[in-house]
Order: sequence, then structure tokens, then C-alpha cells
Amino acid sequence: QLQQKIEALNQSNLEKDSFLSTASHELRNPITNILMAVQMLKKAPTKERIQRYLEVLQAKSNRELELIDDLLDLQRLETHPYPAKLETITLQDWIPMLAEPFQVRAQARQQTLQVNVPPYLPAITVDSSSLKRVLTELLNNACKYTAPSGRIALEIY
Repeated sequence: QLQQKIEALNQSNLEKDSFLSTASHELRNPITNILMAVQMLKKAPTKERIQRYLEVLQAKSNRELELIDDLLDLQRLETHPYPAKLETITLQDWIPMLAEPFQVRAQARQQTLQVNVPPYLPAITVDSSSLKRVLTELLNNACKYTAPSGRIALEIY
């Protein structure tokens, strides 16, 4: 029994190390883009470039904040699990609203984002904040890792 606990702790440490490595990489990417945008602005601060790079700075700063918030949420969950805030939602209304900002992002990359939610689904009771976080991350990754002109499908059954 002691050996099993030791193995479980070792596995937990390996998973935590892997997570920290991934998180460090994800935190570094927006900062690298922010620094690059600042350098480009310093080189030739034309009105057009200023506007374009300010948008990059804002988007990457927002992404950095999201990543930090996710890490803080994870840390809070590990130390103080919180009860789920359950509410009843209809996926037919909720999913398209969640996916709408990603439609714009996908179009900007010439990607197709197809959202399919059948009209016959019953309302569900969920922690909508947690579901939103999971689906937002899923759609973020889909947009990020799908090739330009690629197809992304979010289908609910």
C-alpha cells in the first residue's frame, strides 16, 4: 500500500512537471509576440503600423491574462475546491453565442467554423462557467492549430 502511494505521488509529480512545462511555453508565446510588436513599433512608428501593432498588443495581452487566470483558477481548485454553480441552459441558444467570437477569428484565417446543435435537445443543468472555459479553450486550440482554409466543427449530440 505504501508502494502504491509512492508510485501515485511520483506519477502526480510527473504530470505536474509536464503541466508546468506546457504552461511555461504557453505563457512565453504571448510575451514573445508582445515584445516583437514593441520592437516593430520602435523601428517605424507609422500610423498604420501603430494601429496594427496596438491590436496585436491588446490581443496578446488579453491572451496572457486568460492564461494567468486559468493558472490561478487551477491553483485555487487544488487548494479550495469550490461547489459548482449549477444553472439550467439550452444549448441551442448558449453554444452559438459562445462560438460567435470564434466565427470572426476563423473567418480572419479563412477557416470555416461550423456549429451544429440539434433543436430537439433538452435543457441541461451545468456549471456554465466551467463548461464555457472548457469549450473556449477547445475552440481556441481548434482555431490556433487548424490550417488556414481548414474546417472546424463543433457538433453537439
